[in-house]
Amino acid sequence: MLNGRNCVPRIDFSAACNVDSELLFGSESSELQRLTSSVSSALEDVGFFILNNSGVGTEQLRTLKRECIRFFGETSERKLAYKRTNPKVEMFGYTAQENSTEIFDINRPCDIKETFEFSLRGDDPVPTDEWQKMREELSRDFSLLYTRLILIIARALKLDNPNIITSKIKGLGTSHNRTAFRAALYPEVKSDRILPGQLRCGLHCDYGCLTFIYKSPFERGLSAKERGGDFIDVYGLEEGDLIVNAGECLQMMTGDLIRASPHQVGFPQPTEKGVVPAAFSLIVFGLFDDEAEIETLPNIGAKTSYPMFKFGDYFTMRLHKVFVEGKGLIDELLE
Repeated sequence: MLNGRNCVPRIDFSAACNVDSELLFGSESSELQRLTSSVSSALEDVGFFILNNSGVGTEQLRTLKRECIRFFGETSERKLAYKRTNPKVEMFGYTAQENSTEIFDINRPCDIKETFEFSLRGDDPVPTDEWQKMREELSRDFSLLYTRLILIIARALKLDNPNIITSKIKGLGTSHNRTAFRAALYPEVKSDRILPGQLRCGLHCDYGCLTFIYKSPFERGLSAKERGGDFIDVYGLEEGDLIVNAGECLQMMTGDLIRASPHQVGFPQPTEKGVVPAAFSLIVFGLFDDEAEIETLPNIGAKTSYPMFKFGDYFTMRLHKVFVEGKGLIDELLE
């Protein structure tokens, strides 16, 4: 059960949403300077922050959440019609708990969750027309938020030209970029059925650039590992807030200035009847283009220098690590 503390800052993003994206990098607004400093500090210290006034439609998030939860309540036969056929290669579709091969630690019991992955670009099947409509609207919102945050990071790194990063996500919404949604249901479970060491989602780092998480403000369970090794609970959200965290490739691109924190989803305290309530998260994994060349940026005061690699190759390797080797963390990135 959880016993951490909350040190994750909550950041108001409205200053970035009130400026045209093309003007965001060069603006000298004092509000944007404060925002840049806040985002930079959070990503360097914890690797996580809570974002409010993100520009992502709250009503659309609520609607998509309802559609996803309704689907997870369907019969197995109905859900398996959308089965993710080969998770080592194919990203999109439904995965039942009993069929999951996403293993972050081969020495622990399997996670208690079921998931449905679907793309931003919108050409893979989803269960309902309303789901598809919300996907299209939220894809636009998250693409804009992703781009704006990249520009804020470019400001924080004092780059001469933000294109050195933004050019690596120019394929957003196309087959050249695999940025994706994940709907994750953590079902209700009796506490006496939870095995020793079992989690809702095992300890891991995200592979890409930035991850966005929408969840109920009242649900607990997500925790991140600090540099010193202690876990902190990630909570304190208000309705419509998003959790943001950095991925491994952003850490390598910034030479360890930005931190991809290992994190997990555990079990909050059960009710008096010994039941841990169900929980739901909608996640967007913000990735680089498959052909993007990732290497440590020059002249940023990097702590470490990583050799150049193509993101698509790295992503394929990480899928193999998880789905074949059962390993959610890369030792070389851990302090």
